[in-house]
Amino acid sequence: MKLAIKETNRRRKKQMAYNKQHGITPQTITKHLVAEEIQDSVHDDVATLKQKVTQDDIATLELQMQVAAENLDFERAIKLRDQVAALRK
Repeated sequence: MKLAIKETNRRRKKQMAYNKQHGITPQTITKHLVAEEIQDSVHDDVATLKQKVTQDDIATLELQMQVAAENLDFERAIKLRDQVAALRK
């Protein structure tokens, strides 16, 4: 385990030096989502959604989660998964 951590730190230090030398600022990858219209219609606030939650709302969120995963937007897919879990409680 110590060897793996040591190697990770060595690689990180090397990458940071390379980025600094070439003026690179790391950024999260963003991709255009196919179902952008659907995503805009759903509120991100779980408390607001709980007031008017129906099975259709949960189904819509699950669809968005699948689309996000297919588009490799795993951060959004995880947020949607958490919203679905919160709504089902």
